[in-house]
Amino acid sequence: MNESEIMVRYSNDNEGIIMLKDIIDLGVSKQYCLEFLKKNNYKRITRGLYIYTDLWIDYFYVLSYKYSKAVFFHESPSYLLDMSDREPLYYLVTLPYGYKVNHLTK
Repeated sequence: MNESEIMVRYSNDNEGIIMLKDIIDLGVSKQYCLEFLKKNNYKRITRGLYIYTDLWIDYFYVLSYKYSKAVFFHESPSYLLDMSDREPLYYLVTLPYGYKVNHLTK
């Protein structure tokens, strides 16, 4: 299986979401991966996370990916558990003491 087939299969299995670290672990070179993403209209969401441009961005997933120790609270879990019919205006999370949060407010 060549690098292009690996990229396409990984993208299809993950519903259009590509994590650069996982692709490199599968044996695809970083340079080829970045060229593939650019050529096939993938958008960079955050460092190491790319999504196909026609897809809706799930910001809960992005926050969970970027801040693995984040815990959603207040209105956020209600939405995730289908107990609310509206998406929260703000994503409320709690993090361990000392966790860098400078980029979180952006």
